[in-house]
Amino acid sequence: MINTVRKTFDNILGLLFPPFCVHCEKLLNYRETVPLCPECRELWEEEKHSICKDCFKKVEECECVPPRAKSKIKKSFHLCEYDPTVKSVTASLVLCCKDHNYKFVNKFVADELEATVRAHLKSFKNTVITYVPRSREKVIKTGVDQSLICARELAKRFDIECVGAIKRVGGTEQKSLDFVERLENARFSYRARNDALLTINSRNVILYDDIVTTGASLCACADILKSMGARTIYALCLGRVYRKGKGNGQSDV
Repeated sequence: MINTVRKTFDNILGLLFPPFCVHCEKLLNYRETVPLCPECRELWEEEKHSICKDCFKKVEECECVPPRAKSKIKKSFHLCEYDPTVKSVTASLVLCCKDHNYKFVNKFVADELEATVRAHLKSFKNTVITYVPRSREKVIKTGVDQSLICARELAKRFDIECVGAIKRVGGTEQKSLDFVERLENARFSYRARNDALLTINSRNVILYDDIVTTGASLCACADILKSMGARTIYALCLGRVYRKGKGNGQSDV
């Protein structure tokens, strides 16, 4: 009875507030569970099947670790290349998750990330998931910490604990800084949460960040997790930015 009422209520909401494609804003069927129209879904699949500019493998096979983090992070996984200057499906998903807490968008992103992680990790024994926290100002402005939301969703799917191991303690917004400034800023922007020490110690940790640009935040957080006693760290992100102008096409994430 309860399920029937809930389903009816959801159908009414779908009729009153029909979903739109995250990328092209085309109206979708109110029963649609994927936040992309068929055309944009094809574009998304193309974006996911790009080639990593570090190892030249398909992105789904890539496990490249940021150069400066190789001593801290064992493997790194991402779904696709991200270029903030290009209007892509990836960019649309990222912006939507940053600005809104839409359950069916978050579920779709989590579905895609889950498949990526399961393709690389066969066991989640003694593993927890944590995330790179968003600035307090951004959370207050939008009401959203997209990395926390996604990490919690993935924790349910892997049947592991989601731990808020790292706290944001200030710093400037990274996108306004150049490469060197990002590194310096990240060093002072994050701190370990003391109440998470026992949970992180001697555990394998999946560290999630939605977008990795220079890798400064990821590396700073990996340093913190290592200092907390993390055994093995795996980095996970939705999109990865490749720096332009490098001779062999390598990224600096």
